[in-house]
Amino acid sequence: MTAAAKPVLFMDVDGALIPYGTEPRRGYQPARLWGFNVIIGDHVIAAAPRLAEIYEWVWATTWEPDGVRQIEAHLGLPRLTNLDTRDHAMKLPAIREYMSGQEGRPMVWIDDRLRHDPQLKAGRRAATLLIRPHRDVGLTAQQVRRLLSVA
Repeated sequence: MTAAAKPVLFMDVDGALIPYGTEPRRGYQPARLWGFNVIIGDHVIAAAPRLAEIYEWVWATTWEPDGVRQIEAHLGLPRLTNLDTRDHAMKLPAIREYMSGQEGRPMVWIDDRLRHDPQLKAGRRAATLLIRPHRDVGLTAQQVRRLLSVA
């Protein structure tokens, strides 16, 4: 599957890929990324390389590029596109710009601060999946299975 044919996966970090809190939990692995102690779900670690094959994974996060590169290395991901979204308010305009001219291409946006904004879906001819993980849990195993089911 070529990158152009893949659905696009826009991924936030804090509260989505990496839950808030650093206390040890069953099913989560501790890591030190970009100077922070974090935890990442075992199911996310296991699925990340496959998700990067299925989707064109694009970072839509306020994390700086150096931090994102550390996450990629930790998850065994290739270097991925990183949108310039240093502020949460910049995410929707950046995603709309990225998808401009690709209204027929499926996309997924994962963000714990996501609002099901009808503006995002306006004018889109393809499937648009919005996933809002609970910030203290991050992506659940069920949400990951749903993402993997497109293969």
